[in-house]
Amino acid sequence: MRPFLVFVLMVLLAVPALAAAPEPAPMTPWPEATTTAAEAPEASSAEVASSCCKHCSKGKPCCDSCIARDRDCRRGPGCACSADLPDDPLAERP
Repeated sequence: MRPFLVFVLMVLLAVPALAAAPEPAPMTPWPEATTTAAEAPEASSAEVASSCCKHCSKGKPCCDSCIARDRDCRRGPGCACSADLPDDPLAERP
């Protein structure tokens, strides 16, 4: 009988604590995009070159580093760039 009374007493003491729990803060909506990808300005080759974290001259870019040209990159795109980028981004490559 005593364990039952202890259980009832613990439940009665816990109920006010559960009732006084703070409500979660209301969620704020995401701000709407002001420009679309089609309206976004294009980056110049100078801006692209300055945003590179590593310039690959002997190898090819792979994520944030350079690897040998004959190897396959198994990582996603990163900040490494090829050093043989043309000055004109619209120029055709041979």
